[in-house]
Amino acid sequence: MNMKFVKKMLTVSLAAALVVMPMTAFATTDSSSDETTSTVTTSTSSNSSDSSDTYVAPEGVSFSSQATIGGKVVKSSVPGSYQLGTTVKAVVFTQSLDGLKAAAGMTGTERPYARVYESNAKKSPLALETANWTASVLGKTLLSDTGININLGKMTDGKFSSLTDSVKTPVTIALKGDAAGATSVIAVGPNGVVEFIDATNDGAGNVTFEAIGGQHTYYFVK
Repeated sequence: MNMKFVKKMLTVSLAAALVVMPMTAFATTDSSSDETTSTVTTSTSSNSSDSSDTYVAPEGVSFSSQATIGGKVVKSSVPGSYQLGTTVKAVVFTQSLDGLKAAAGMTGTERPYARVYESNAKKSPLALETANWTASVLGKTLLSDTGININLGKMTDGKFSSLTDSVKTPVTIALKGDAAGATSVIAVGPNGVVEFIDATNDGAGNVTFEAIGGQHTYYFVK
């Protein structure tokens, strides 16, 4: 049987099975964490979900991210809020900004923007539980309890909004520890929808795959 078809079938089955689980709590957990991350930008409104293009980076958070890939320092093409930790060294979007704008159908002053933070069992317990269960169903090994939460979106006149999950763009995650051996990724999205994503690993812990528009927590498996 075609492996892609098997993975697709499993993804659909997992998503259907998760409907009966209390995944609202997962969505609330991740949304809360993302709002916390959004406070690192200067807001033009009292609404905490609004962010502006003017960035004020507190300790541990940067406006961009870069990694050494193929012996060269590569900077992420997408600006945003990057809060990394002990497992994820860098998150680098490699598609050109203009290319991503075109792919996402952005016009006028709209521009890509990412909210990125390292996730763990405390921040997203049900997302981790879902990833663990998915890995066991697929016969994979979850390499770390730490994942990376990426909300891939856009800025429009100083306000952030998520892109739809129809948008895909390549991203390279620089990892260390056990996670650095990953060859695939499990993405847990809103309402417990799960996707299994093939990845490439350059042998130096740089794992490349297609990131999905909107908010997903990515876990590293092999």
